[in-house]
Amino acid sequence: MPTPDFLILGAPKCGTTALWHYLDAHPEVTMASVKEPRFFTRQGGGLARGEVNDQMPRAGTYDRGSEWYDGLFAHAAPGSSRGEASTVYCVAPDAPDLIHSNAPDVRLVLMVRDPVDRMYSHYWQERKAGWDPGPFADLVASGHPRARYYEAASHYADTVERYLAHFGRDQLLVVAKEDLDADPASALTRIQRHIGVDPTFRPPTLGRRFNVQRVPRFPALRRLGEWARATVGARLPDAVRQPLGRAQRAVERGLSTELDYEPLHPSLRAELLPRFEADVELVEVWTGRPRPAWRTADEPAEATES
Repeated sequence: MPTPDFLILGAPKCGTTALWHYLDAHPEVTMASVKEPRFFTRQGGGLARGEVNDQMPRAGTYDRGSEWYDGLFAHAAPGSSRGEASTVYCVAPDAPDLIHSNAPDVRLVLMVRDPVDRMYSHYWQERKAGWDPGPFADLVASGHPRARYYEAASHYADTVERYLAHFGRDQLLVVAKEDLDADPASALTRIQRHIGVDPTFRPPTLGRRFNVQRVPRFPALRRLGEWARATVGARLPDAVRQPLGRAQRAVERGLSTELDYEPLHPSLRAELLPRFEADVELVEVWTGRPRPAWRTADEPAEATES
């Protein structure tokens, strides 16, 4: 099996799509042919098949084997740095061990953001996929399984602890989405230096918005598409599945409108903030700067993307 040189671990809604595109443009980098291959986990999913639980939306793919994973890098130039981005790696409990067993020297990048903002944006991402569980506040109040999953992905301290049990601290870089948004050139320099490629490269898309939230005009049709992708699509060969996936996404964009959701109410934000104190502290230490906006409920959280 080819050993990836670097992995983007997540978290969801933290700018990983933008980062994937930036690195994919780098002449010294080969990104896997699909984003989110989810290879280094065997954890189950279910949401895409209509099951509601606190697990990943789609199951891990480790059991598809090394030949399948190798095929994701078939286009790699000799000597290029190979990487992929699977945001489930930040929550899948078996991911650190599977990664270390196959790629002990890999460089790791964990993208983070204000944990409450991230949790709320994650909820809207699943709404975008056609799943409507009801108001976010109700999910939080009831301890709904999806709310538990959103919260788990914002517990960055837990993620870092799991990875430091297998990897050296120098192998892991933590970068805040807010820093990537505010100064993408500086953030990208740090990331490229960390993964061992030319840190001065600047992609032509630097600063562009990616993965803009959109809401389907026909949610039932969107859910059907997600179900087909997770069941029938998973059994198709890549040569068939990937073009069909691109066509499906194009149709979905045409049948959706850009999502402009309401900011999170300050009272609910204040209720959630204490759950993430350890995570904010960790990010402040690892990024070397205070995050006062992450600790306040005075203003509603902004409805940002990616």
